[in-house]
Amino acid sequence: MTASTWASWMIICECQPSDFEQIGQLAAEMTDFFLANEPLTTHFEWSASADRSKIHIHERYADSTQAMSHMAAFGDQFGARFMALLKPVSVVAYGYPSSELRTALEGLSPVFMENFSGFHR
Repeated sequence: MTASTWASWMIICECQPSDFEQIGQLAAEMTDFFLANEPLTTHFEWSASADRSKIHIHERYADSTQAMSHMAAFGDQFGARFMALLKPVSVVAYGYPSSELRTALEGLSPVFMENFSGFHR
């Protein structure tokens, strides 16, 4: 059996509901960019609370190398605009992140969950 390599996280952000249109435009631009340029990014999904004050972003990567590449592209292409509109308040990481990825995520004070059962298709 092949060892699992995927890595995933949920970023929970607070935002101003009045910024939701700009956030939607940024989310669409980021989605288009990552869909076109990152074939090993398997999930990149944004969800909003009904009052538009909270955004959850679910990201999943085939492996830690892809996650690290994504983080670099995010910083170069979108980081400043993202941080101007959204305030990350928590990050929960899942899967099998490498030690390098764990270190890269530390600035977000993530909770690392240990995968112990289940499946994905």
